[in-house]
Amino acid sequence: MIFKSRIFEEIVTDGPLMLKAERKFGWFGNCDVKIYLAETQTMSFHINGTTDKVSKVVNGLDYPYELVSRNKAVSGDDQYFITNNRNYLFSENYGELLINGQPKAKLLLKQKLFGIELTMLPLHGELDQDVKLKSAILIMANIADLDGSSP
Repeated sequence: MIFKSRIFEEIVTDGPLMLKAERKFGWFGNCDVKIYLAETQTMSFHINGTTDKVSKVVNGLDYPYELVSRNKAVSGDDQYFITNNRNYLFSENYGELLINGQPKAKLLLKQKLFGIELTMLPLHGELDQDVKLKSAILIMANIADLDGSSP
């Protein structure tokens, strides 16, 4: 799955899930995000630019899913976590997606002239649809301000 983001535009995905994230930035890196799946609003939340904590979550999914921060989400007994490579500007390797502490996907980042392109590569075969959706929402929260759109 590929996530594409151009500065001051939406984040969109290419792949089996057609997701779109609208972002509205405020002061100090604060960001409101609305995520749509096939034109239906699936989730909305607020990211605190200072602490990276997520609040004001409105979940439109058919199952429990809680975003804790830009890097962490919980769904039932499953914990989703993104590890970030702080040197990603100098390396294509942005990080990994961990589910219950086990690496499930590698995240590769390419800087573009006016945006970014992040590719999620599953490590051990394909992920099921629910896991892809939960992972994609967490990734969108993680990269919401990565393209330089934040004032």
